Amino acid sequence: MSKLILSTAPAGAVEMVRADLKNIAPGEYGGTRFEGAHAKTLDVGLHHRVYELDLSGGPGYSKAENCIANGSGFLVRSGGDMVAVAYVGTDAHGKKALGVKEITFGPFVGNFTSAVRDAEEALPGGEHELRLLRISGLSLDLLWLAPKHRRHGGEQDDCFWPVNPVPEYLEYRRYTADDLNAALAPACRELLKTAARSGAGPDAVEC
Repeated sequence: MSKLILSTAPAGAVEMVRADLKNIAPGEYGGTRFEGAHAKTLDVGLHHRVYELDLSGGPGYSKAENCIANGSGFLVRSGGDMVAVAYVGTDAHGKKALGVKEITFGPFVGNFTSAVRDAEEALPGGEHELRLLRISGLSLDLLWLAPKHRRHGGEQDDCFWPVNPVPEYLEYRRYTADDLNAALAPACRELLKTAARSGAGPDAVEC
């Protein structure tokens, strides 16, 4: 049996999102109607931990040790509509909320919710925690479905699902860690070469 599970949000994170939403006037943003933070049906949920991929370690781009926790994400609903995705910065352990980093309206919200639905339907079995893996240098977001019970040496238990828009070197489907490594490798190498030519070095690659 397959099941998508959510991690516990850092204390105070939901309240931070609600407080920030109060500063946004009701209106249409990116084609989405936002009725305001005082709407009775406003819900902040679907918590997911957010990670950034560190490319400075070379190969093994999707391995867990290269993924740095730096935030918490929430889906904001108003009535039956998904209206925004909010991100709260956290400490390296994901335990302490540091403040709202961004609130995103527009197409990404629908793309994110569609990816969650499709990824959940394609889970291979067992319980998987919903996470978001960002590779800013490639303008790429992926759902990271991390198994609750990992087999010994079970890096392949991790599943990844790209969020649209998907670049030409990926498909909109479930990837194992090895599959994703192979698909990302050329683009990541080119990104690192570009950083090296500019004299910035791999540590300066925003990922």
